[in-house]
Amino acid sequence: MLKRKMLRDVSNYKAQFISIFLMAFIGVFVFTGMYVETSSFETTIDKYVGKYC
Repeated sequence: MLKRKMLRDVSNYKAQFISIFLMAFIGVFVFTGMYVETSSFETTIDKYVGKYC
C-alpha cells in the first residue's frame, strides 16, 4: 500500500523528484572533489617544501 503511494507520488512529481536527486548528486560530487583536491594540495606542498626549503 505504502509502496504504491510512493510510486504514484514519484510519477506525479517527476520533475521535482529529478531536480532533488540531481541537487543531491551535485552536492556529493562537489564535496568529494573538494576533499580530493585538498589531499592533493597537501601532497604538493609537502613535496615543494621538501625540495626547496
